[in-house]
Amino acid sequence: MTIFEILTIRSQWENYVINYKLESYSGTIDNLKYFLENGRKDNRFRANFDKAYKIAETIIDYYGSLESLGKKLER
Repeated sequence: MTIFEILTIRSQWENYVINYKLESYSGTIDNLKYFLENGRKDNRFRANFDKAYKIAETIIDYYGSLESLGKKLER
């Protein structure tokens, strides 16, 4: 997955969650992690919740793969 694809699905996530109960609606890593940990409680019955959840997981997984790559490059 390219960074451009990540940015596109992040924009989709922001559109899905605009009416959800969240602390913030921007697609930052911290907000995506918060959504994965706490978003189900108030939002699981809202439209597109499953899609938004899957997008958040995809972005967090991508970010995690970049972190491990950065650690390998530091050695």
